[in-house]
Amino acid sequence: MATGSKQIRKAKCIKDEGFDLDLADQYDLTIGYERDQIDFLVYDRERGKFVYLEPLPMPEASNDPLKEAPKALANADLLTPEYNTVNLVLSNSRGTLVPEALFDHDLKYSYFNLNFQKTSEETIEENFVNQLRAYFVWSLPSTLLDSFTANIKAPQHIYHSGTLFLENILIQYQKDHQNLIITDLEASLARIAVMKKGMLHFFNIFSYSNDVDLLYYLMYVSEKLEVNPDEDPYVFTGDVYRNSELYQLLERYLNNISFGQRPETLEYSHQFNEISAHNYYTLFGIGLCE
Repeated sequence: MATGSKQIRKAKCIKDEGFDLDLADQYDLTIGYERDQIDFLVYDRERGKFVYLEPLPMPEASNDPLKEAPKALANADLLTPEYNTVNLVLSNSRGTLVPEALFDHDLKYSYFNLNFQKTSEETIEENFVNQLRAYFVWSLPSTLLDSFTANIKAPQHIYHSGTLFLENILIQYQKDHQNLIITDLEASLARIAVMKKGMLHFFNIFSYSNDVDLLYYLMYVSEKLEVNPDEDPYVFTGDVYRNSELYQLLERYLNNISFGQRPETLEYSHQFNEISAHNYYTLFGIGLCE
């Protein structure tokens, strides 16, 4: 996790008793890439539920995760079979939303360059956020995509984690009439959304270097969006734990905090009860993106 944080990473493999790689043609494999690990998530289409989850940590000494990714994938036995579908989910803070009514596929580079400067080493992708009726236009390093496709067949679908996060919260909180902030955390990256009366009022992806940095940004968003840290709910998902210094810091400044729940409209093998329901929140959102 971020510098100054003593988060306890829950690297636990979850496996349904009926999981069998000989049945891979009925499985959807989702590969989630984070800076400090790669996650493999398997959904069984025949049984209608998630049946496998395996986190593959990156070497702690690695200064360049882009170079470590292909090495990690090359040794992953899970990539050997041929699956029904392969999804790739990537995370970074370089993306922007464009309303469907204003979107033109031929202008996606222009949309991106309104907020960022595309480099020669980047590829621009787009995802449709169904619940928002908008497109998420984002970039990824071309070398990262190459490293994945060198080890697996080209994924049928490539998503930004922000797309999955938005689909997830807009379904889960559309009937919630409170003001609330939902924050989904992974290594040094925070996806933050403000919901008011079931409507999205703010969304951003924020890179942070330490716990205080994250808290400052949350307080800044709260002030600008008129969310009250003393009364309004703050929901946290992803890589955050009650026994961490980060959680203790948040409790000092936010009076109404809680952990979120994985998507309730999806089914999971009972083995997934071995991990906290707020872990891998965004990754499970892949089940809402078809």
